[in-house]
This record gives sequence, structure tokens and C-alpha cells, in this order.
Amino acid sequence: MTHLKYFSVSYKDTSDGRLNLSHPKLINYKLTSTKSQSIIDPSSNNIENFVSSVDQILSNKPDKKLKTYNSLIDPVESKKNKAKFKKKVRTKIHLNDDDESLGSSYDSLAEGDKISNLSLKRTNKNLKKKLSTRSALKSAEAVPQVKADDVSKDKPKYIYVNHALSVGELSSVLDIPAVQIIKYLFLQGISVTINQVIDIGTIELIASNYGVTINKESAPQMNSSCRKISSDSIINDTMSERRLPVVTIFGHVDHGKTTLLQAISGDQSLSQESGGITQSIQSHTIILKHQGQNRRLIFLDTPGHEAFSSMRMRTVQITDVAILVVAADDGLQPQTKEAIDYFRTHKLPFLVAINKVDKKISNVSLIKKDLAEYGIISKEWSGDVPFIEISALQKLNLDQLLISVLSLCDSQKLVANPTHSASGTVLDGYLDKHQGPMAKFLVQNGTLNTGDYVKSGEKVFKVRALLQQKSSSVSSGPSSIVHVCGMDDLLTSGNTFEVITDLKQAKKELTEYQKSTGKHTKYYKKIQSQLFTDSVVKPDDNQSTKVINIILKTDSEGTIDAILQALATLPQNKVLLNIIAAGVGQVTIQDLNLATISNAITLNFNQSAFGPKNKINTSDVQVVNFNVIYDLLDYVKHLMLELVDPEYIENKLGKAVVENIFVVSKGVVAGCVVLEGKLKLGAYIKVIRKNQLIYDGSLTSLKRVKEDVDEVAVNYDCGVMCSEFTEWRKKDTLEAYELVEQPKSL
Repeated sequence: MTHLKYFSVSYKDTSDGRLNLSHPKLINYKLTSTKSQSIIDPSSNNIENFVSSVDQILSNKPDKKLKTYNSLIDPVESKKNKAKFKKKVRTKIHLNDDDESLGSSYDSLAEGDKISNLSLKRTNKNLKKKLSTRSALKSAEAVPQVKADDVSKDKPKYIYVNHALSVGELSSVLDIPAVQIIKYLFLQGISVTINQVIDIGTIELIASNYGVTINKESAPQMNSSCRKISSDSIINDTMSERRLPVVTIFGHVDHGKTTLLQAISGDQSLSQESGGITQSIQSHTIILKHQGQNRRLIFLDTPGHEAFSSMRMRTVQITDVAILVVAADDGLQPQTKEAIDYFRTHKLPFLVAINKVDKKISNVSLIKKDLAEYGIISKEWSGDVPFIEISALQKLNLDQLLISVLSLCDSQKLVANPTHSASGTVLDGYLDKHQGPMAKFLVQNGTLNTGDYVKSGEKVFKVRALLQQKSSSVSSGPSSIVHVCGMDDLLTSGNTFEVITDLKQAKKELTEYQKSTGKHTKYYKKIQSQLFTDSVVKPDDNQSTKVINIILKTDSEGTIDAILQALATLPQNKVLLNIIAAGVGQVTIQDLNLATISNAITLNFNQSAFGPKNKINTSDVQVVNFNVIYDLLDYVKHLMLELVDPEYIENKLGKAVVENIFVVSKGVVAGCVVLEGKLKLGAYIKVIRKNQLIYDGSLTSLKRVKEDVDEVAVNYDCGVMCSEFTEWRKKDTLEAYELVEQPKSL
């Protein structure tokens, strides 16, 4: 090993060519070998010895190129060992700006014989991580706690929500950070994540905290106003022409809406729905002869059950004239009042058809009086609303009803431009086993053609076929109801649609939609692992929460919405409903597997047949079929009631007092006198001493003069014994009672 010592040199030229050193120092080479070490003087004449010593030193250094392995060592093992000892990577050395000039620094180092003044920096690998962690902690501490008053001032004052939303979706709607919503719910005792779905009750709680009002009517009003604006623009169009009016029948369930449409159209197939009630929007085109002309009208029949409120709300937005059907023998019912509110909100022209006037118990005057309280006054009473007394079953006064309908239609400017690209409303989406996903469209303006690119919400598709009145069609003009196929997923009921006229832009949007298909999911598909109940209402802590897992399969998307709304109205303080999955179409093997894993019940609504019949028959999954929404709700209620624990109330039987105490071989007997009522064997008794409850249990033995008896009446003596209580004392009071089971309730 060679040791060198730094030194500085300064010299002067001499006449003989030699260097005159200012501070001469001798350099020694210390040579070390394995056998011997010696100091060699460079000024020695023995050059050969010096050369041989150097050769000896170099020969001891291994040559990498001529590296040899021991024949006893396996080359494969040596490679494995070599991988363990990796070459150490040198740490980079950084010089400060002060060290750019090195000449003067070396002079100072030589004079002081020190090298510590040289600034050498080595980067610490964990330094950046530590700094970033510290800065993150400081920034987190510096962030103030955002309160309800500190959120964005631009947040809306009113929002429209009619179904469950995830925390992330609610955050975008309220314009409030999702972190603040999660924190607020956590302080309320509700733990959620950003992707978890919360129900309307929880949404209202969050919105009220931030000063936002949940308005279930605002969105339809907005859509209705948009519809009117578009109608005004169509009126001013020179190419516009008169379109067919859309007449919708509203009313409470079983008031005769479908029977009226059947009587007007003469189509007996309208009354063939299961259960005799309407559970979807039915449409029919009717041709009437009026003043020598054939007038065509589009009639829509709406469901009357309370669960189909969203379906009725959608039809209000597309209706030109409404018919309010009221049964003369039933009066105003909740759905009747709901329809009246819709008419007022949307300023919809309507008339009142008082049905079933042929019944003996009908009371027409009472109905007119009740409607007058809601501000609906007939023309007979100097009002502006036509009242027609009809009998749909007997076809009584139907001509007067249709004349009044045509009069209201003629009073409006109902026009459309058939040359424009089509636009309208999606009435419903359903799954056909031959055609796949389909939708029922109402074309409100323009003409829809086969091959058009249609956009509805986030979905874009190309129209493959049009079906109208059970026959294929190439195009559909304004005010026509048509079944459309070509989409790869079900459309959302109630959304509007429009045709994309620019072919290049249409293909671009279709490609973008196909790339992001998985991002656009329906709200009912986000309900998985989410308790479909109001999270604010928590069950008692002392009783275990019982849950029913449900998988729902229906024939159309609108039916899913109606069933979920109906299930949400069921009280769930004692038993919770957990919607594992919901979808349109037949029961699949995936549904059965999911039901098996989650121990769920599969509810199949209005489906004609199953997909995997053999799989259903051999599996232990419970699949229940329904065609009427009443039966489905009754079945779910029955399942919930079976899980409810029975509740009892105390029925007082009698009262006694302890007079004597006897000790027998079997225990301690209390000699009592019955003061009130009676004592009964097997009944429950309470032992009260000085107004304090000492014992509460069952009476196991009752004797009267050494004989076992079942009952002891008032003013008689008896002996009482309890197997679990022996601490009797004189003057103890006994109160006998029995537990009576109460009817179960949710």
C-alpha cells in the first residue's frame, strides 16, 4: 500500500538547470508484501532490485481478465454467490458554489495540512421522504376545519333528489367537498365512504346542515319549462305543422282509468294485465270522427298505485291534456290529490270525469264539493273546469267526454316540425329476450329514422330498428310512440333524447361512450352492500339487527324504481331490507350464485319465464315470482314480520299478601291470602316488599289445604312456592300476572 502526503511546490530557476525547492520534503514509498516489507531508496544504483520488487508487488494483484476458478468450485454455485455480493454504488458528491475555485483552497490546505474545509455533501435517500411527510403534516395542521358556513357560497339553495345517491354524487350536486360530508356523517354516528350510497333521509339531513332544501318537484318543473320553451321555438318555425295531441288519464287505483281507455278505443287487450291493475304506461292511438274529419289522438294510461309516482310524474311532462278520473262511489283519494298537485304545478289543462255514476251508492255532489275545496270548480258552478259524469263500463256520456277533450286540444297551439332531427322523452326501458335492450320513445318533435345516432343522458347508440303498433317501421314522426332497439344498455326512464345530426360528431361521441361504458351505472346498481333504510333511524342497541337480503329482477326499469320506492316506505326499525342487486331481465346463473353467497331471496317480478330453469330447480336458492306489486309487498312484509320478536303485555290476575312462612323438604312455602282477583298456577308473580321489587318470576306450586290446585279465588288461603325464590317474609305483597302476546308489527 502506498501512502502519499500532500505538499505545495514552489521553485526557482537556477543556472545549472536544477530546481531550487523552497520547502524540500522527502517522499517515502512504504511497500508492503505478504512475506516481507522494505523501504527502497529511489537514489540507489541497484535498479534491478527496485524493478524486481515492483514486479513482485504487481504479481500479487489479481487480474480480472485472467480470473481462474478453483476446479473444486461449481461455476453455477459461484454465479449464485456472486449475485449476493452486488457492486456498491458510490454516492454522488456535490460541491458547493464556494468550492468552484479550487486553486486557492489547495494552497490553504497545504499550509494548514487539513482537508476538513472541503465541503462535500452526500444526499440522504430518506431526506426527501421525511421532508415531504413533514410538509404534509404541517399542511394538514394548517387546513382549518370547514364548517357549514365556510363551504362554497355558490352552493345551490334547492336540489332535486328522487332516489339514493353516493357520497361522491351528492358532493358534486351540493358543491361541497366529499370529505366534509363524510366527516359530518361520522359525527352523527354514520360511517360511510365516498362510493357508498345513502338514502333520501340521510341526504335531507346533510342538505339541511348546509342550508340546502331538497325539492322533489323542482326538476319536473324545470323540464316542463324547457319543454314549453322548445314549443315556442317550434311555433315560430315556418316549417312547423300541427301534431297529434297527447291525452293522459290520471286517477286513483281502481277508479276505472283502464276501463275508460278500453271503452274509448275498443281494445279488449288493455284489461289483460295481471291482477287487473295497470303497472306500466300504456299507450293507444285513437281515431275520432268530429265535424266530418278524422281526428287522431294519443291516449296514455298511467298506473294508479302509490308506488308508481315517478312514472306518473314523467307522463305529466309530456301531456297536452289530462283527464282526472274520480270514482263516484269512492271520492277523492291520495293519488287523486297527487294528480291535482301535478296539474297545478305544471299548469296543465284538464277535465274531470266522474266515473261509476251508474252505481246506487254514487255521490256526485259530494265529489264536486270536495273538488271545490281544492279550487277545482265545475262550469255548472261558474267555474272553468269541465265536469263529465260518465260510466266507462256502460259507455255512458263518452261522446261528451271526447268533445271536451278535443275542445281543450284545439285551444292550444300543438305544432311540430317533421323535417327536424327527432327529440323527445324516454317513457320506459325494458329487456327483450330476442332484441335485447329496448326503449319506448315518445317523439315530440322531428322524425326518428332507422340508422340515426341518438343520445339520451350519457348513453349514445345507433338506432337499429323501430317498432310501432307491433310492426316494423322505417321512421316515426312527431307525437308518435315507438319501440327502439340498438342500445347496448337500458335507458333511464324519464330522460330526454335527441338525434345527433353531425355524423362525424355522432361517431366520436359513440366511441367515447363505449370507452367509458363502465363509468355510467344506474343508481339502483349502486345499492349493493347498502342497507336500503334511513340510516338516521337506528335500531335499539339492546336488540340485534335483523336483515333480509333481496335480489330484485323485473321486466322494465320503471318497475324497478316503483318497487324500490314501495319497499322504502316499509317501516324498518325492527327488520332491515338489504337490496343486494337489482336489474332488468330474467334470473341468471350469476343471480343465483350471488343469492347463494349472500343468503338472499330472489324476487322475480312480471317475468314470463326463467333463464336457467334446471339450475333453479336444483339449487337451494329461493326464487319467488310475482305479477302484481301488491303481492310482492305483502310477501316482503310477511318475511319481515316472521323475524320480528314477539311482544307481550302484562295482564294482571290478582293480588295476595303473605301471612305465614313454612319450611318443607322441597323448599319454603308462603301462606297467603288472596286479596284481589285470583292466583293461577304457572302465572308470573312479583314479590314487593316496602314498595320495592324483590322477585319477579313464575309461580311453580300452588296448594289449597295440602291439595294441588290450578287457581285460588279471592278471600281464600293458599300456599305459594317458587323454585327460584325462598326469601319470603311476612306482609310481602304478591302480584300475579300473565303475559299476553301482541300482534306483530313493523
